Amino acid sequence: SVAPFGINIVVNDDTLDDLDRVAVFAQRVGASELLLLPEQPTLKTRGLGRIGRERLAKWICDTSLPLRLAMSRSELEGVVPVADPFPGEEALDAHAHISADGVLRPDAYSDIGIEIESSVLEAHAQLKALQL
Repeated sequence: SVAPFGINIVVNDDTLDDLDRVAVFAQRVGASELLLLPEQPTLKTRGLGRIGRERLAKWICDTSLPLRLAMSRSELEGVVPVADPFPGEEALDAHAHISADGVLRPDAYSDIGIEIESSVLEAHAQLKALQL
């Protein structure tokens, strides 16, 4: 009751079958948003496979939820309908990830990052300069 909250789920081939249960849980506990995070390939994970991406796209299109459904940027943007509220906005201005150890990254999977020292905005400016 203090503030609206959302539930995030990393979607991979192992968690796809849990989406309906997670959505029901999110509704039951009063979440305002369900954020889907399609797993990206890393050195340790293969990411969401082709069949998994197809199943996720179908689930998104077929699901009717009384809460906001959101998705991190992924290759699914061309397959499922997504809103682009700020056309032309640079990706780093729209989203950044702060890891538990205080490093600002373009996303949770990025190897590039700036340790936050005096302020997040200062780290953001340094990170943008790195990406130019």
